[in-house]
Amino acid sequence: MFLHPRSDKIGVKKDGTVWTLIAKNKHSGQLLTEWRELRRWDGKSRKNHLVDIPFSLSSVLYPSSSKRNKAVTAVICLECYIGRSLYDYEQASHINDDPGDNSYGNLKAQCALNNFIDELFRNHTVSHAHNKRTSKKECMRAIKRLEELLTTL
Repeated sequence: MFLHPRSDKIGVKKDGTVWTLIAKNKHSGQLLTEWRELRRWDGKSRKNHLVDIPFSLSSVLYPSSSKRNKAVTAVICLECYIGRSLYDYEQASHINDDPGDNSYGNLKAQCALNNFIDELFRNHTVSHAHNKRTSKKECMRAIKRLEELLTTL
């Protein structure tokens, strides 16, 4: 079990499942003697990328966030695997392009721009992937804009 860097009451296994020692519902905040799995619910057309975390842990894990009881499963998993919280500019990225696979070794931390580039060239076969596409001309325009921005820094 990989524990979260901000709390020893939440962790993940190598398969990407998220576990906690905090009771749920009316006993929320109380410690359990055994780990319980925090499940992602199955929507009608896709598996949700959020997991409900106990309210007592949400302010510990993400003190500057307005999120109440939800966390992105990939982020929770990656932070546990690497042993630190992600920096503000980092996102969790799936190496094998399967957004449902949060297993050990399939996540990496990278900036939003590189994550978006990966999504552009990913072969989207799932309906919820939004099929982001672009042309070579628009890619060249984006490269030019980035070069201009970098010269002004």
